Amino acid sequence: MVENYLRATGFYHVSRIAMIRRFHPLLASLVERWRPETHTFVLPIGEVTVTLEDVAHIFGLPIDGEPVSGWTDSSGDFLQS
Repeated sequence: MVENYLRATGFYHVSRIAMIRRFHPLLASLVERWRPETHTFVLPIGEVTVTLEDVAHIFGLPIDGEPVSGWTDSSGDFLQS
């Protein structure tokens, strides 16, 4: 049932990240507060927008340098090595 809500709000892929799996109550709370019309979370203190810097800080991803676009399926190569 929760999976359906996560898929409907576009957060399903986030729930699959191992460090997030331990925080289901937090994720459920964020899903309840997500407003797709404005791409914000509505919290008691006001609306909160997630920025690229926020994502970089949370996941430890670099945001400077050359852009990365598209994807490749290298799982077969990885499994064979």
